Amino acid sequence: MIDYLVVSHQDACICIFENKFSSDDLLNKFVDSGIYSHELSLLKAENRKKEFLGLRVALKHCLKGQEKQIGYTEKGKPVLADNSSKISFSHCKGWVAVITHPVLEVGIDIENPSEKLNTLYKRFLCEEELQDYLKDENFDYLRIIWSAKEALFKIIGDEAVNFARQLQILPFQVETEGDVTGIHRPTGKKFNIHYLLNDSYTLAWCIDQTNQHP
Repeated sequence: MIDYLVVSHQDACICIFENKFSSDDLLNKFVDSGIYSHELSLLKAENRKKEFLGLRVALKHCLKGQEKQIGYTEKGKPVLADNSSKISFSHCKGWVAVITHPVLEVGIDIENPSEKLNTLYKRFLCEEELQDYLKDENFDYLRIIWSAKEALFKIIGDEAVNFARQLQILPFQVETEGDVTGIHRPTGKKFNIHYLLNDSYTLAWCIDQTNQHP
């Protein structure tokens, strides 16, 4: 049985990994298991170790078998220590997701379906999105918008921290897989966001092409 899925999209590589292994099993998936030994020694809980190693297993798949050190910016954004690719991480119960791109900033989000969205939607929907949602109150609509905005936030950062005021997803048809357009309202920049929807998770990723010339 395949435990992970790797797809390519516009020069990016995306890996979704079902994290159902123990930390020892995950550690055995590395040729150089010592590369993460110091950071791993600081983690005590098994679930934290699994999350830590699962993300790095997914990263290894994206990097075609290369095992690389990961650093973090002052704001906690993951980066490759050698700056050879742009990366973004996400995880939820039972799953991890990683995206890499050679030169462009990327953002990814994976979420388990959560009924909390039914009570929190006014906090992350802008007025236009709220009007669309209230037409039929489609739960999948909320799932897609939440993950799309999370993926955007990982690219834009603090200038997109207010999902309702600073980010807008243009009207779209809910499908199990598709693309939506996101707008960063303060700058007017538009982003294409791809999503996958199933019973286990919602996945959304974005590649920042806003500064690319035709």
